[in-house]
Amino acid sequence: MIFLLLFLTACIGIESDEPVTLSAKIDTLQTTIGEPVFYNISINHPDTNLIDFPSLIFKEDLQLRSSSFNAKKNNYEAILELVFWDTGSIVIPEISINIMNSDSITTYSIVSDSILMDVVSVKEKNINLNAGSNGILPIKGPVEIQSYENFFLILKIILLIIIGYWIISLWRKRIKNESSPQNSNFYRKPFEIALEKLEKINLNNISNNELKKEFFVSISFILREYIENTFFIRALEMTTEEITKFSETFPFEKNLSIKLISILRTADLVKYAKDDRGIHQCLKDHESSIDFVKKSSRKVFAIDD
Repeated sequence: MIFLLLFLTACIGIESDEPVTLSAKIDTLQTTIGEPVFYNISINHPDTNLIDFPSLIFKEDLQLRSSSFNAKKNNYEAILELVFWDTGSIVIPEISINIMNSDSITTYSIVSDSILMDVVSVKEKNINLNAGSNGILPIKGPVEIQSYENFFLILKIILLIIIGYWIISLWRKRIKNESSPQNSNFYRKPFEIALEKLEKINLNNISNNELKKEFFVSISFILREYIENTFFIRALEMTTEEITKFSETFPFEKNLSIKLISILRTADLVKYAKDDRGIHQCLKDHESSIDFVKKSSRKVFAIDD
């Protein structure tokens, strides 16, 4: 970067024995059309002085694109962004800056030197542009792009590890769930499940009305569940009368169908009509339920005792 330093000194006279100094700096003496040039003007002054920087208006071939000012205690700085719109020697004119006293009265002015700029075309400045190139810069070689193969390879390995861990976790969870008692019924036949549930019913203290009602609710649910899982009808959502109509299609003897419907109707009477059945009747219905499941399963699943 080329620097031009201008230095001017003026005496304040009556106000102070300290001098006011001006320094100017430009980043280059040669530029091209439209390329910005920065012109810095710095003024050092005593505390008793104020700086009045003028509004700048240049000729058509010189444009003030932007300006910024920074005023400190003993320093005032102006930064001017200049743009040239013609080739040849163009002068940045001198700039007169007023120095004021503490009462804001101008006591004198300090002037920067003019600067001669050499403005050339882009073609003249760039030696790579010659007459034989038709004003076109030579094509640059291909830019080497950094390879990311290793990065993507590592990323793929990490993803494979995560997916593998996820699959193994799901597989272990599934094995654990399948081996649990809650899911063991999935691999068992409906009659096996029904018989196990019937045998687990507590027959103690069924003399109590509430326990008796609970007993018949369990009997009804187990038999309906067995019918639903065996014949694929929604017996759990059907009334006893609706099941009676379907019973004609059951592939076992009619007396088994009659036994099933009789147990379900008895359960309905206890649940909804508060029918009071004796302990002997409860035990009989329990045995009849087990007998129904065993005999009907022989026909449906072709099993032996």
